[in-house]
Amino acid sequence: MWVVGASSVFLIAMSVWLLLTGRKPPGILGRGLTSGDDQRLHRAPPIYFRAMGTLVASTALVGFFLVWVISVMPQPSPGTLEVLVAGLLLLTMTTGASLAWLTYLSARHRLFRWDKP
Repeated sequence: MWVVGASSVFLIAMSVWLLLTGRKPPGILGRGLTSGDDQRLHRAPPIYFRAMGTLVASTALVGFFLVWVISVMPQPSPGTLEVLVAGLLLLTMTTGASLAWLTYLSARHRLFRWDKP
Protein backbone atom coordinates (compact mmCIF):
# COMPACT_ATOMS: atom_id res chain seq x y z
CA MET A 1 0.00 0.00 0.00
CA TRP A 2 2.85 2.41 0.76
CA VAL A 3 4.31 1.74 -2.71
CA VAL A 4 1.11 2.98 -4.35
CA GLY A 5 1.08 6.04 -2.08
CA ALA A 6 4.72 6.87 -2.80
CA SER A 7 4.27 6.44 -6.54
CA SER A 8 1.17 8.64 -6.39
CA VAL A 9 3.21 11.39 -4.70
CA PHE A 10 5.82 11.08 -7.46
CA LEU A 11 3.10 11.21 -10.12
CA ILE A 12 1.59 14.34 -8.59
CA ALA A 13 5.02 16.01 -8.66
CA MET A 14 5.43 15.07 -12.32
CA SER A 15 1.96 16.29 -13.21
CA VAL A 16 2.64 19.65 -11.54
CA TRP A 17 5.82 19.97 -13.60
CA LEU A 18 4.01 19.10 -16.84
CA LEU A 19 1.03 21.37 -16.15
CA LEU A 20 3.06 24.41 -15.10
CA THR A 21 5.86 24.32 -17.63
CA GLY A 22 4.27 22.68 -20.67
CA ARG A 23 7.62 21.05 -21.45
CA LYS A 24 9.02 17.56 -21.17
CA PRO A 25 10.69 16.72 -17.85
CA PRO A 26 14.44 17.17 -17.59
CA GLY A 27 16.89 14.31 -17.51
CA ILE A 28 16.12 10.68 -18.10
CA LEU A 29 12.39 11.13 -17.52
CA GLY A 30 12.12 13.40 -20.56
CA ARG A 31 13.84 11.07 -22.99
CA GLY A 32 12.11 8.92 -25.55
CA LEU A 33 12.84 5.23 -25.98
CA THR A 34 14.41 5.79 -29.39
CA SER A 35 15.91 8.77 -31.19
CA GLY A 36 12.69 9.06 -33.22
CA ASP A 37 10.69 9.28 -30.00
CA ASP A 38 13.04 11.98 -28.79
CA GLN A 39 12.48 13.96 -32.00
CA ARG A 40 8.72 13.67 -31.57
CA LEU A 41 8.96 14.98 -28.01
CA HIS A 42 10.93 17.99 -29.25
CA ARG A 43 8.20 18.68 -31.84
CA ALA A 44 5.35 18.35 -29.35
CA PRO A 45 3.56 21.60 -28.46
CA PRO A 46 3.06 22.71 -24.83
CA ILE A 47 -0.60 21.65 -24.87
CA TYR A 48 0.51 18.04 -25.42
CA PHE A 49 2.56 18.05 -22.21
CA ARG A 50 -0.26 19.76 -20.32
CA ALA A 51 -2.65 17.04 -21.52
CA MET A 52 -0.11 14.47 -20.38
CA GLY A 53 -0.01 16.25 -17.02
CA THR A 54 -3.78 15.90 -16.62
CA LEU A 55 -3.54 12.19 -17.42
CA VAL A 56 -0.75 11.71 -14.89
CA ALA A 57 -2.64 13.73 -12.25
CA SER A 58 -5.86 11.76 -12.70
CA THR A 59 -3.90 8.50 -12.45
CA ALA A 60 -2.27 9.73 -9.25
CA LEU A 61 -5.70 10.62 -7.84
CA VAL A 62 -6.86 7.07 -8.50
CA GLY A 63 -3.82 5.81 -6.58
CA PHE A 64 -4.51 8.15 -3.66
CA PHE A 65 -8.16 7.07 -3.64
CA LEU A 66 -7.22 3.39 -3.52
CA VAL A 67 -4.75 3.99 -0.68
CA TRP A 68 -7.41 5.95 1.21
CA VAL A 69 -10.02 3.21 0.70
CA ILE A 70 -7.71 0.45 1.86
CA SER A 71 -6.35 2.33 4.87
CA VAL A 72 -9.58 3.91 6.18
CA MET A 73 -12.03 1.12 5.46
CA PRO A 74 -10.39 -2.31 5.38
CA GLN A 75 -13.83 -4.00 5.68
CA PRO A 76 -16.45 -1.60 4.24
CA SER A 77 -20.17 -2.18 4.58
CA PRO A 78 -22.32 -2.70 1.45
CA GLY A 79 -23.63 0.87 1.66
CA THR A 80 -20.14 2.30 1.82
CA LEU A 81 -19.08 0.09 -1.05
CA GLU A 82 -21.60 1.81 -3.33
CA VAL A 83 -20.09 5.20 -2.56
CA LEU A 84 -16.59 3.84 -3.11
CA VAL A 85 -17.54 2.33 -6.47
CA ALA A 86 -19.13 5.62 -7.52
CA GLY A 87 -15.93 7.50 -6.58
CA LEU A 88 -13.77 5.03 -8.44
CA LEU A 89 -16.07 5.23 -11.47
CA LEU A 90 -15.82 9.02 -11.48
CA LEU A 91 -12.03 8.93 -11.25
CA THR A 92 -11.85 6.29 -13.98
CA MET A 93 -13.99 8.45 -16.25
CA THR A 94 -11.68 11.44 -15.74
CA THR A 95 -8.66 9.27 -16.52
CA GLY A 96 -10.37 7.98 -19.67
CA ALA A 97 -11.25 11.51 -20.77
CA SER A 98 -7.65 12.62 -20.21
CA LEU A 99 -6.39 9.66 -22.22
CA ALA A 100 -8.80 10.44 -25.06
CA TRP A 101 -7.65 14.09 -25.14
CA LEU A 102 -3.99 13.04 -25.17
CA THR A 103 -4.65 10.57 -27.99
CA TYR A 104 -6.46 13.26 -29.99
CA LEU A 105 -3.57 15.69 -29.57
CA SER A 106 -1.05 12.99 -30.53
CA ALA A 107 -2.94 12.27 -33.72
CA ARG A 108 -3.45 15.95 -34.52
CA HIS A 109 0.24 16.80 -34.17
CA ARG A 110 1.38 13.47 -35.70
CA LEU A 111 3.27 12.32 -32.61
CA PHE A 112 2.52 8.60 -32.84
CA ARG A 113 5.36 6.17 -33.42
CA TRP A 114 4.10 5.17 -36.89
CA ASP A 115 4.22 8.81 -38.04
CA LYS A 116 7.52 9.83 -39.60
CA PRO A 117 9.69 11.90 -37.21
